[in-house]
Amino acid sequence: HLDRRPTDNPAAYDLFLKGRIVRNDSPTGVLAVQQEAERFFQGAVDLDPKFAAAWGELAVVHALYGFWGLDHTPARIAQGETAMQQAERLAPDAPDVIRVRGTYAYYAFRDYDTAIAAYGKLARLQPNDPTVYSSLGLISRRQGRMGEAVNHLRRAVELDPASFGNLRNLALTLFRSRRWDEQRAVQQRVVAMRPDSLHEQFLLAQVDFDQKGSTESTEKWIAGLAPSVRESPVGIYYRKQVAWLKADVAEYRRLDRLQPFFGALEAAEVAAITAAGVLAAEDDLAAVRERIGGIMTKMRGRLQAEPANVPLWVNLGIGESTLGNHAEAFRLFRKMEELLPESRDAMDGPWHSYEVAMAHARSGDQERALSELARLLQKTSDRSVHYIRVDPGFVSLRGDPRFQALLNDPKNNGPLF
Repeated sequence: HLDRRPTDNPAAYDLFLKGRIVRNDSPTGVLAVQQEAERFFQGAVDLDPKFAAAWGELAVVHALYGFWGLDHTPARIAQGETAMQQAERLAPDAPDVIRVRGTYAYYAFRDYDTAIAAYGKLARLQPNDPTVYSSLGLISRRQGRMGEAVNHLRRAVELDPASFGNLRNLALTLFRSRRWDEQRAVQQRVVAMRPDSLHEQFLLAQVDFDQKGSTESTEKWIAGLAPSVRESPVGIYYRKQVAWLKADVAEYRRLDRLQPFFGALEAAEVAAITAAGVLAAEDDLAAVRERIGGIMTKMRGRLQAEPANVPLWVNLGIGESTLGNHAEAFRLFRKMEELLPESRDAMDGPWHSYEVAMAHARSGDQERALSELARLLQKTSDRSVHYIRVDPGFVSLRGDPRFQALLNDPKNNGPLF
């Protein structure tokens, strides 16, 4: 293994490294990021068709299109399978190929057993490979074992302190575990590693909101941006996020009209559905239809070609719920649960169930909404009680003392382990 070169083509290797940087350092679930990474890895294998590791990374990129709901067509799935088979045909025993075999199984199929077996084999070959621990941490997270996930990710960071991706995953896992002070400390390290990243700065400022419900840090951060940045597309994007956290509907609507979405950090359909939720809480159904009507048509069309695209089913369900089409929303959510039960994914599952709880609230079934929220607050989630408090999807519950009691109970925003 030490004697083997991954490629003899320096230009191909350069593209390979650029692809890894894009995949590891960029926001997840963004179409432009996936397309850029795909171009780099495809370019690498075009220059050297025998570059096994690049084929493996290309397979992972194809899998991520489906995982994030960006493209789950049969053609995309086939491209991933072809690339992975090519990598394994060229160098089945190379550590780089074994590593991506596990990553591909995780993202393409949520096949945790195959992924764990691959990382176990990699650990025997390279006991101090940080990918073993970072990947096992991600699997533990998906299986709901958050304490174990944190331990694995801490070990990965110890082995590779310069890995931005590992440090960011540790911060996210601490966030999902409601370990606010530890999250803040790790996020400070993330910002120190990427001092020019507005995204990481914003996430650091938002810790205070999730822990205490205060928007002071996020507002102060926005105020500290240079005027040219604050008025730029990325600045408007973050000002919209702060307006949402403050429940400042007028400012959110003004900024949304100014800039409906920011493609470098969000998908158009997610931005539209989020905005529609704000409009629906204001009972402005005409504005809701205007904001998401075209997006819903496009998503319904995509569903014909991508029937196993779970995020697409979720977003359609949210959209129908926002439009007041409750029966259709629950039909879509039932299909979502059939494709990906909460028991199979402790990260995405609770988020999906959160959207179902919101749909119950919008439909007038407060009992179901409250019961589901009470259950979900005992699980890992990316929704703190302070987030739920300002979420316009639960506006119908705000006057219910049971809703306030749930949100005011300290254990519902305390550490999960």
